[in-house]
Amino acid sequence: MEMMSKVGTIDKLMSFLPGNMLGGMGAMSKGQKEAMQGNLDRYRTIMDSMTAWEKNEPAKIKADRIRRVARGAGVREKDVRELIAQWNRSRKMMKGMGGNRKLNKQMRKMMKDGDMDIDPSSFGM
Repeated sequence: MEMMSKVGTIDKLMSFLPGNMLGGMGAMSKGQKEAMQGNLDRYRTIMDSMTAWEKNEPAKIKADRIRRVARGAGVREKDVRELIAQWNRSRKMMKGMGGNRKLNKQMRKMMKDGDMDIDPSSFGM
């Protein structure tokens, strides 16, 4: 999350993606991007209320810890559960991307540099 906030807003990140990349996320409307940015801000607040163990083992978080995190972040328990579900989906997606070496290498370089100058041709597009 810290890396993403250094890179910029969702609107800035998505502006670098071709319209058909990542299931059409590059072609999202401004309203959709603002909603996604709001979700990310809320998720960051939730994560700030989590202990290191909870961040490292989100699949093991039980109802009492979800309640504590929600109270600490000032959000609903449902929001904490959404974050955990999103983490699970992201984890699955990242496992699937592991086989695409070009994309993996470009993403690592992009995150390391903190620079979003992406050449779509390097992804074969």
